[in-house]
Amino acid sequence: MLSNSTLIGGFVTTMSIIILVLFLLRMQERFDDPTHRLIRHGCRLTATVTAIRRGWEWPALSERVPFKPVFYVTATGRDFDTRQPLIFVTKFPQMPTFHEGDPVNVIVDPSNPTQTYSMFAGSSHG
Repeated sequence: MLSNSTLIGGFVTTMSIIILVLFLLRMQERFDDPTHRLIRHGCRLTATVTAIRRGWEWPALSERVPFKPVFYVTATGRDFDTRQPLIFVTKFPQMPTFHEGDPVNVIVDPSNPTQTYSMFAGSSHG
């Protein structure tokens, strides 16, 4: 017959392994996230907000509201190498804290600067 301390030790070891596996799966999920990858490997540039427009989005079927408001922010900046103007449009689920004319940080994928980016207020992320 096994002693109580052996059973408790086995339980603790099993739970520790399960928690470690769940933690590693969560970290892998985070590193696979395109936004996280962009923040780690993208190029940061400053753009100027040129417009903030309110729109409507149809929610998922499981949600009970018929539609929900979203905000589209347009900002312009320049490509690092070519100095060509770039236009960025990002959808926010709520009214952003910045306004027209404010600078924003934009993280772009250097291999495709007009297609993949993330926009945030200049002071909120460093």
